[in-house]
Amino acid sequence: MIFFKTETYNMIKKIALLLIPLLFSSCVTIKEVNVGKIQGLKVEEVTKESVKLEFQIPIENKNNFKIKIKDVDLKIDVNRVSLGEVKKIKKIVIPANSNEIHNFHIEAKVSNLLMGSLAMIGSMLGGKANVKVNGHIKAKAFFVTKKIKIEENNPVKLFNKKKDH
Repeated sequence: MIFFKTETYNMIKKIALLLIPLLFSSCVTIKEVNVGKIQGLKVEEVTKESVKLEFQIPIENKNNFKIKIKDVDLKIDVNRVSLGEVKKIKKIVIPANSNEIHNFHIEAKVSNLLMGSLAMIGSMLGGKANVKVNGHIKAKAFFVTKKIKIEENNPVKLFNKKKDH
């Protein structure tokens, strides 16, 4: 029987612990996650620096495991006025084998404050807004991360949340 020195054994153990997740992640295949068209838009807050929005977006997850959306890189225009770029998002979990509408809460740093505010006010009065979103979101399951490209340009219904009593 061969005995390893303690240092060698510990190093082999560490390498094995690093390789095991890689082996399992190669066995995991992520099926296509379908991101639908924006169903609705709510303006939550307008400040001097930013606009907080909530988008309703249908997402179909055909996988047998949940998927987390953590990262975004999106450019948003409302009624042909740039609201800026979105880099942060509240974490969203897409349940396994689901086809649901999810609420995305985002904060856009307004690059053109006056025009952005006017576009939002005009949209609120009309009940609809032409929303253009370009960029990507990052979805993660286990140790696998996948970029999903987003390109959308269509009229979207504005909505209001019902207040809980």
